[in-house]
Amino acid sequence: MGLSPYLEKILENNYNKLIARVPIQELVSELKAKQILLDDQVDDLKYCVRRKDRTDLFIKALKTRDDEDFDQFCQILQQHQAIMVRNLGKALQNEAKSICDLQNDLLRNVPRLLENRYIIRESFIDAICSQLEDLNSTDGHILVHGIAGSGKTTAVAQSVRLIVEEQNYFKPHGVYWIKIGDVQENELLQMVMTLCHQLDVQLDCKPQNLKEMDAYLRRYFQDHKNQSEILFIFDDIRNSTFFDYLAFAKKSVVITSLLYPQTRENYHHIKAPEQFTYQEVIQILAFYQNKRYTKNLRQNQLVVQAIENIRYFPLAVSMVAGLCLKTDQEWQQAIDTTSIKDTKAKLTEYKFNLVAVVRMCINKLDEKKRDLFRLLGVFKQVEIPIRSIICLWKYSEQEAITLLKELDNRSLLQYHDNSERSYCVIHEKVMDFIQQPIDQQQSSRLYMQELHRALINSYRQCCNGKWCACPDDGYFYQHIIYHAIQAEDDELLATLMTDFNWMMMKLKVFKSLSNLCQDLGDYINYLRLSNKNSDAFEELHDLLRQHEFYLDKESMDLIQFLLCCAKKESWIIDKAVQIANQKTNMGNYWMITKYPQNKTDDSPWIRSKTIDTNSSLILPKCSRPRDGKIRIIYANNNRWRKDCTIVVTEYETSRNKVKFSLPKTYVFEVRISPDGNIIAYLISRDRREEWEIHNIGTRQRLNAVNENGFKLPVLDWKKLEFCPIIMGYPLVLTVSRDRKDIVIWKIQGREMRHTGKSISYLHRIERCEFIQNSCKILIWWRKYNSYRLRFQEDNNWINECQIEVWNTQDWYHHQSFEVPGFIRYQHGKYTAGKSASSRLELTVVKYVDLESMSIIAAYGDTLLRLFSNGSLANRISNSNRDLTDSLTVIYQSDKYIADITVSDDHQLIAIRMHLEKNIIIFKMEKDTVRSYLTIHCVQDTKADLADGNLHFMFVCGSHHLLVYNQYPTYCLYRYNLEAKNLNWQSVQESTLTSDQNSVQECNTIVIDSSHAFVHNIPIIAKLVVNKQSGSCYLKVFQGERVEQIANYELDQPYQRCFLYDDSDFLILMMMYACKKKQCVGNIVSRHWHIVITQWYKLGDGINIKHFKTYSYHVQDQLACKIVVPMNKRADDLEIGLLPWNRLRQIMAGARYNSVSKLERPLKQEVRITQSPRANECFVIEKGNVMSMFFLDDELLMKGYKDARRRQLDIEIADVDNLWTDKYLIEKSNGQIYFYDKTTLQLSQHDSETISDTIAIRCDFSRCKWLEKSTRHQGRNSSSTKPYCIFGLNHLKGNVESQLTSSEVVVRTMQYLLHLESVDRHEQVATRETNAPKDCLST
Repeated sequence: MGLSPYLEKILENNYNKLIARVPIQELVSELKAKQILLDDQVDDLKYCVRRKDRTDLFIKALKTRDDEDFDQFCQILQQHQAIMVRNLGKALQNEAKSICDLQNDLLRNVPRLLENRYIIRESFIDAICSQLEDLNSTDGHILVHGIAGSGKTTAVAQSVRLIVEEQNYFKPHGVYWIKIGDVQENELLQMVMTLCHQLDVQLDCKPQNLKEMDAYLRRYFQDHKNQSEILFIFDDIRNSTFFDYLAFAKKSVVITSLLYPQTRENYHHIKAPEQFTYQEVIQILAFYQNKRYTKNLRQNQLVVQAIENIRYFPLAVSMVAGLCLKTDQEWQQAIDTTSIKDTKAKLTEYKFNLVAVVRMCINKLDEKKRDLFRLLGVFKQVEIPIRSIICLWKYSEQEAITLLKELDNRSLLQYHDNSERSYCVIHEKVMDFIQQPIDQQQSSRLYMQELHRALINSYRQCCNGKWCACPDDGYFYQHIIYHAIQAEDDELLATLMTDFNWMMMKLKVFKSLSNLCQDLGDYINYLRLSNKNSDAFEELHDLLRQHEFYLDKESMDLIQFLLCCAKKESWIIDKAVQIANQKTNMGNYWMITKYPQNKTDDSPWIRSKTIDTNSSLILPKCSRPRDGKIRIIYANNNRWRKDCTIVVTEYETSRNKVKFSLPKTYVFEVRISPDGNIIAYLISRDRREEWEIHNIGTRQRLNAVNENGFKLPVLDWKKLEFCPIIMGYPLVLTVSRDRKDIVIWKIQGREMRHTGKSISYLHRIERCEFIQNSCKILIWWRKYNSYRLRFQEDNNWINECQIEVWNTQDWYHHQSFEVPGFIRYQHGKYTAGKSASSRLELTVVKYVDLESMSIIAAYGDTLLRLFSNGSLANRISNSNRDLTDSLTVIYQSDKYIADITVSDDHQLIAIRMHLEKNIIIFKMEKDTVRSYLTIHCVQDTKADLADGNLHFMFVCGSHHLLVYNQYPTYCLYRYNLEAKNLNWQSVQESTLTSDQNSVQECNTIVIDSSHAFVHNIPIIAKLVVNKQSGSCYLKVFQGERVEQIANYELDQPYQRCFLYDDSDFLILMMMYACKKKQCVGNIVSRHWHIVITQWYKLGDGINIKHFKTYSYHVQDQLACKIVVPMNKRADDLEIGLLPWNRLRQIMAGARYNSVSKLERPLKQEVRITQSPRANECFVIEKGNVMSMFFLDDELLMKGYKDARRRQLDIEIADVDNLWTDKYLIEKSNGQIYFYDKTTLQLSQHDSETISDTIAIRCDFSRCKWLEKSTRHQGRNSSSTKPYCIFGLNHLKGNVESQLTSSEVVVRTMQYLLHLESVDRHEQVATRETNAPKDCLST
């Protein structure tokens, strides 16, 4: 089930405290006894060395448990002997309880009413409560109607609170109160979307109108029966069409002033009494009078006459009561005022002069207060925040609250003050009055324009004209555009609609783009009505709507969003870059990634649908019906030892066709027949995997019957596939567990029978599947063992793969092909490569049959077409001869091809590369690839793209492509490849590559890279491997333009390279596994070799220094010690290898003048446990500085003379921490900390170093402290000035970069060397004109 989201949030908020205070190792036994930790999780904790790793693993495990387990964990902490641990346990439990209590509040947004102001109208309340009791047990709708001011809202609020709080109805689902009022359809859509957020309803795709929203919520509540028990109260509906859009509510109460025809049948009507009883009137008057005056009210005939004049109307009675009339003279004046008939009044539904009552109450205020109250007419009829009123009135908070309380006492408004926020509400009839001008000659439109401009000017003074600096008062960012449009303030509208800083603040308020899009839409409509050009804003509006999914929902960084998604040549990108440049001094950082090449209108994306909300490691499958009504099968909540749910849903309507639970079951694969009636799924049961097959129409489980007529007890096949062609009865293909036998079955009734069609092979089948839109099957296997080749244990292997095509209908061997398993590309030719190091191995095979057949094959990163052009040959030689004439190269990528799929008509071929989210589509015409298209897949930009997260399939009988994004959103995206204006590009005669360069340039891959500054000159080293030949090369670059100074072919396949600052040498390292006996005694067990080679004289030509090899057992572990010379020469470099136990001595503080000779005795023994990630570590010394780190670049310890700093959370590849002239730099929790290099203590204030702070807020972790001599203009003297350089930690958005992470840092560094003078805290903004083209700068 997993922890509730609010508990996960508590763990995240207290993450640092958990690391610092919770001793996980001490609590393991108790956690295991309470079954909070499982046995395998306890075992994993044993291998964690760092406290942080143990905490991370425990939090990950705890998040998979229930809420009760969280409470048990808190109790365990509270029983600990350490007071800090006990306090943390108590704090966690209290925080969880407070949030839980808040979430358990059943009366969401139900108005709170003061008992000393409102009476109980017993007959009215009883009628409402009686109907609410019925709603508690059954579905239904109540309509409470009556003229405005009759007390409908008050009575419903009282009734709901009474029946929930005292009678415990509508639990646990509660009540949601939605205030609607006088709104348009787009505003109501925004309200319903806010309601979805409160209900935690995950929208598959954003509804474009109320009709789509209502249809979606109907389906949602149909699938979620529990939430359909919620009582919805829709207050103040004024549009009859809204009833159709709110029909999703199974239980609802509607409050409205009018009766509508569509409510006659489905709603139970309750009419609000238009009059108080005399007794109720006296109760209301008594609230506002002293006791000595209350006694005289009943006998005073003037009071009776005044109340009769206002017809005992509730609103009017409350307002008259607020006047606190005491003397007969005052009552007589009230009678005279209410007796006057107002011929201009348009309130014909009232039987008295309500306008006169409102005017009388307002006129009782002194002039200043009267003017201030009338100013409130500028606000929309919503809950008006007190801070907004303070801004408008220019009052202090205390002065404003005092006046609002007085107005509340006079019943002119309702003042609400609670711990969350303070606001006031004005009745609609009072609001209508104060929105009319006092001067009858002035038009209402001009008067309201003056009010709107007054509010705008008040806000302008509050923020000093800096609109983005205006604080969120609960009203400004919500409605300022509305007021600017009503005021016809074109200057302000143009300012705000081009002010991305203001927009970003608005996004942080709403956590969504919806409200900003609505403001833009309103402004565009305003421009159109004014006959003004709106193209620029339509461009921004379309951009926001089209690419909303790229916005980081946590940071709401609009600038980064626009830098990623806006077109290169547009006002939007220019404005975003301008802001990025201006705000870098404030500690903000942005990046410019590759600009989208496809235009918004050209995107083939149709829609996306969320099909799962929990962890799922399997792929959904879709049916292939001829009527086009696709069904999707997937597994929800698919996690170990949890209750998984198999779901079959209709794609178009999102309605669940079948949904059933599998308790404590994990699902590996799902399948669905072409007609969508038969499903199959592979589950784990009793530690074995088996298939289950069901007919969802008859709800029966199918049995498998073998050729002898016996039922199979266990369906333990490795693979199961349905035939895509329906031929009377469904055909099923299965592959045995050992992947050597294939059987064809047919489904008849409740049984799946053996057809007698089977094949057995000597080798393990690599892939077996039905050919797209065909009853033929494609089978292929290798004639060698790939696993043995990895360890070079098979010297007599055959470089050959067999491909066969079988016809399942008549069961005959249709075609057979032989192809090499490995090929290589050398000297412009393709040959069969016998060595496994050739890199290009056959991985994917597809069969295409147009005018003639051909095989589409992926060899590593190369897409080939085999046996094409009508050739009758069925064999490609596995010898080393030229294979160029036997194959056609379609595409050459810089990444390995992970998957291929083919459309039903075999005209479209889609491929996906490893760790790549874009998909390339090839169009076949007459057996030739004529054009191609790149789809920039719609995905969450925060997702860590991993192989296996993105999958695709063609929709049956169409050129629509379904793309499944498995992490983190579990969405299906649909693309129409027949859309107009798609950017199909013609394929030239030459080989197509990922960047349109030559094939040779795509044949290399960067294995490792390193960077350093040698005497302030940037140096980059790259280890590059040719993917065809397997040859390893060392490339060295230097200078501001990163010019290549060396390109050497190495004699060993090195894996790592290391450069160090201010040292003219680099180190190459290689490690490989071995089983040869002669290496390490007579022990046959697997061991490792480490080879270290030193190269030096950077910039003067690279020469080899020496070569060193060391063999060791994995369990022994290895420490490599490097002593770096202090001078420029590298001749004195010492490289030594020693076992792990000597490493303990180094950690303890021992000093060596060589690897074997101890220079200073040990001070203490330090226990070092084995790392679960690495068995090797480096110790590097340079003078008095010593650093220790794993090969994964994690810095374990830093030392300077006798000072030591351990338990660091630093990576040396990201931060320059081996040695530095001033600081040790650590990044933690989004900040960069500076430590003194000699004491290793956190640095204090130093005007010559790091300004006033010891930490810099930063979202990136690559940094470097440099000193640069700068010559000031007009002076002959130069000065040395320090500054920090920050690089990218990781790239978000649609990032396209050919640089490795280390190379990006150095490119950033070398670009910054162009700067004439950079302040010590000044960071560099993005997109300078003279920056290198491929430089990603911060």
